[in-house]
Amino acid sequence: MTSASPRRAAVVAGATLLLVYGATLAPDVTLWDAGEFAAAVDSLGIPHPPGTPLYVLLARAWRSLFPFLDTVVATNLLAATCTAIAAAIGAALIARWLRDTPAGIAAGLAFGGLSTVWASATETEVYSASLLLSMLTLLAADRQVRGAWNRATSRTDRLLAYLFALAPPLHLSAMVAAPGAIALASLDERLNIDVERASLLAGAAVLAVGIGTAAPAVTGAGLVILVARALWLRTLRDGAAAIAVIGVGASALLYLLVRARLDPWLNQGNPSTLTGIIDVIARRQYDVPGLWPRRAPLWLQIGNMFQYLDWQFALGLDRGVGASWLRTPFTPLFLGLGIFGSVVHRRRDRRTWAATLMLLASATLGVVLYLNLRAGPSYGYGVLPLDAEREARERDYFFALGFAVVGLWVGVGAVALARTIAQRIGLSRFVWAGVAVAALPLALNWRAANRRREPAASLARAFAEATLRSAPSNAVLFVAGDNDTYPLWYVQSAHRVRRDVTVVTVPLLGARWYRAELARRTDLYVPADTAGWRGTNRETAAIGSLAERNGRPVAAAVALPGDQRAALGPRWALRGLLYVKQPSASEPDISIDAPQVDSTAAIVARLFPGPPDPNRVDDPAGRYVVGLLACPGLARDAVRGADPDSAGLLASRCNFR
Repeated sequence: MTSASPRRAAVVAGATLLLVYGATLAPDVTLWDAGEFAAAVDSLGIPHPPGTPLYVLLARAWRSLFPFLDTVVATNLLAATCTAIAAAIGAALIARWLRDTPAGIAAGLAFGGLSTVWASATETEVYSASLLLSMLTLLAADRQVRGAWNRATSRTDRLLAYLFALAPPLHLSAMVAAPGAIALASLDERLNIDVERASLLAGAAVLAVGIGTAAPAVTGAGLVILVARALWLRTLRDGAAAIAVIGVGASALLYLLVRARLDPWLNQGNPSTLTGIIDVIARRQYDVPGLWPRRAPLWLQIGNMFQYLDWQFALGLDRGVGASWLRTPFTPLFLGLGIFGSVVHRRRDRRTWAATLMLLASATLGVVLYLNLRAGPSYGYGVLPLDAEREARERDYFFALGFAVVGLWVGVGAVALARTIAQRIGLSRFVWAGVAVAALPLALNWRAANRRREPAASLARAFAEATLRSAPSNAVLFVAGDNDTYPLWYVQSAHRVRRDVTVVTVPLLGARWYRAELARRTDLYVPADTAGWRGTNRETAAIGSLAERNGRPVAAAVALPGDQRAALGPRWALRGLLYVKQPSASEPDISIDAPQVDSTAAIVARLFPGPPDPNRVDDPAGRYVVGLLACPGLARDAVRGADPDSAGLLASRCNFR
């Protein structure tokens, strides 16, 4: 066994991963939440609930260090840096715990090479910062017991409480690490628990979760734990200090209240009142499930997690959502290394092994139980009814920390196996073959994780600009869903592209704050009407009528369902990526504006490399958006009669019906 150098393990693993992430970093805005977060950073605004104020503030400060970069490129780089540091911390911890530098390096590389961890490291996402906060919490907990474990270390207790408190304003997913951190800080080598310390940290963690969910019962439970501990020990000092530092850490949530009163360009939820900020923190805009009833059978939810686990080690070989003969054989091989690594870890250090096992349980099964997710969009067919509700997208990112823990043990197992072989063949340097094996996911996942590959690298930006630039002047544009909205918000906010166009996101109309925003900013609602809800079609019809009354063209994105477009009126002309309402009764119900279609097709050709063929993109959401980018070309072919299949594709892809 080599002498341990946690610092060396951290530097090697972290620097290697930062180079890898930099080489695969998204060069522009990506789909899903990235456009919204980048717009929030650019406008110092408020993204969707729970608002993530600490992330926005940190990303804004980071962005100021790179004035020569686009906002989204700077924030993509922030994600890479956060994830690389998180993996470096994992490498340092393993090297310290096992007194084994190669094992630490291997663990860090395996941690950062898993597909879900890597995916969040190369785009603007809060989960990379959340992963870093989780690892910082573990680092602080481990440092607490480096000396005589039973000495008073109240300063580190307060640091841990403070780190717990940073989770609500950053992202509550970081609290998944709390059980492992508490175990790490409270156990000795014989797995005896320091009840005084564990009760203090448990109370602080529950209090932080209560604040982060705006749940009075959970908040009260945290206070009860701390008060009961104080009465038991007959001292208020530690409990009062914990409450104080939690208050300081969670105070970043007040940014929502202060900033919302200035009504920034992006102001989701408008938490400008005490009630408003509680609604945003509690995510009352959404259907937040309880622990029961289960929204899918528990066994199926666990199976869904294992489906995501199968994507972690060799996704670049086959991005299919189901089991694959190319990819899936690597899963049991790496899991076997992980199990072996867990056994080796237990033999060398029972305390940290137990804490790591606790972390793994909370970050996998704990997440399954707490989130109570519906079946993923690709899972449960043949078991659930065909009309069963499903998640809007794959939710593998919720399990990133759990998969990363598996990666740590994969690194330990790979090096331990290589060391065993090295001893038998008498070749000491063979131990580094274990590091190479642990790093294999960096090669096996590269194709799937590389966001610089065209055409996906420019997809969201091309779609956003082409859509906005094809709209009539001063148009009111009705759009559907996240990918129809967030890229448009980003280019409008950061690049000032067609800010004369008002984007109306139809799924958000059910939120009273959004209706009030449309009334306040654009006169698209009568203020008195914002309090009531008359259904999606009636609300969109009312907005469209008011827009026409104000002399503004009404447009509908090609992705908007046909019934919602029909609610706005009967006659439409397709301009490529959107339909424009026609005022004349003599016009047909649906037509193609040939000159505008040609113009939009030219914009798409300029912004998007190569033909807009969905088969060129692996990701399902990307394929869908590429299919939309094909609409101008399909419309042009339909006008010219160049392709007999274009009419059918227009109807299926572009709602031309």
